[in-house]
Amino acid sequence: MKNFFIKLLLSITLSLVTIFNPIMTNASSISSLPNVPSAQHKQIIQGFIGELNTLQNRIYNLTQFFGGNEPITSSNYTATIQSINEDLSNLNKKIDSYYKTVPTFSEENREVLLLFNAFNFSKDGLYTLSLLNDTTSTVEKIQLLDRYFQARLSAIDAINLLKDLLSSY
Repeated sequence: MKNFFIKLLLSITLSLVTIFNPIMTNASSISSLPNVPSAQHKQIIQGFIGELNTLQNRIYNLTQFFGGNEPITSSNYTATIQSINEDLSNLNKKIDSYYKTVPTFSEENREVLLLFNAFNFSKDGLYTLSLLNDTTSTVEKIQLLDRYFQARLSAIDAINLLKDLLSSY
């Protein structure tokens, strides 16, 4: 009889462990819950947005070179494009470095990815403006400027969405 109770107790214990084990292993600990975006994260992203806006304004200023039909031969124009491109590359490195520190499935990750979107549209706009230097056709210039402004608007939209997300905390 004693043997029977030990087997029964062991069976019940094993059954309970089997039943509750999946619940315990699937339960989230507090540390694995999504992080609430911190003030530091917000400040870092706002700093990146500020740098990107400055570069966007510098890119926009390049459109002022194209007032007439004559081809642009200014070495200043080419040097400005190269300078902005270098600054964009440096900003990309900073954003990428920060991206590697945020959790992969989080609000912070989403916000950095939106920042990358805005960055890529800005870089596309700069590249499009660099093509203007080699074209003499007015129609091609208009098409390239249209592409530039589409990229600029897309970058601004991504930045505005990012600002809206940041304003929620």
